[in-house]
Amino acid sequence: MSMNSLVADSIARINNAQAARHDFVIVKASRMVKSFINVLKNEGYIDGFEEFEQKPGIAFIKIDLKYYKNEPAIRSMKMLSKPGCRVYKSVMDLPRASNGLGTIIVSTSKGVMSDHQAIEERAGGELICEVF
Repeated sequence: MSMNSLVADSIARINNAQAARHDFVIVKASRMVKSFINVLKNEGYIDGFEEFEQKPGIAFIKIDLKYYKNEPAIRSMKMLSKPGCRVYKSVMDLPRASNGLGTIIVSTSKGVMSDHQAIEERAGGELICEVF
């Protein structure tokens, strides 16, 4: 099976695991996925993650999902930029996720960060996904 976007695959796996009330989910590792998951952890959407190798050269990331009062911490997560249609915004044009209650993950020249950090750093870039 050909995979165009590991981030899109990770988002789908996280959404499905939380819908099924799993404690953790395992996704394929890459630098982009690790940065994306690190932003989720820093924003408080997941409990933690750890990287491991199944075989030499084949890495995965185990994500510990977070629940509050038996409800998932992530209510919805959707891709904004897709492999066929990339979405770029300047720092002045960054959209607000759910009227400021959610987070938009942005890939900037200074690294992958949340929209709040991107505004502080004055850096625009590619919109990866919206988390609420």
